[in-house]
Amino acid sequence: MLPQNEQPALANVWARMKIASLSAQSIRRPDPELPQAIRQVALDYDLLSSFTAFVAVDSTRRTEETEGTIVPVAVPVPEGVKYKTTVTDH
Repeated sequence: MLPQNEQPALANVWARMKIASLSAQSIRRPDPELPQAIRQVALDYDLLSSFTAFVAVDSTRRTEETEGTIVPVAVPVPEGVKYKTTVTDH
C-alpha cells in the first residue's frame, strides 16, 4: 500500500489504478476475494468503486430530537428489475 501522507495526489492515482487493475482481474478470473480487495482500497482512499457508494450528509441541519429522522427517498427501479421482489419496506 502506498503511504497516503507522503504524496496525497500520487496515492490517489495509485489507488484508482489499483481498483482498475483489481476490477480487470475480476472480469478475467472470477475470485470471491477481489470484491473485498476493491472495497478496501476504495474505503482506504475515499474513492467510489463498484462496491462502495458516497452518502451525502447535510451537517448544517440538525434534528429536533437526539435521534436522526428517516426520510424515504424515491429511487427509480431499473428496467427489468421487479420492484416487489427486490425492494423491502421497513
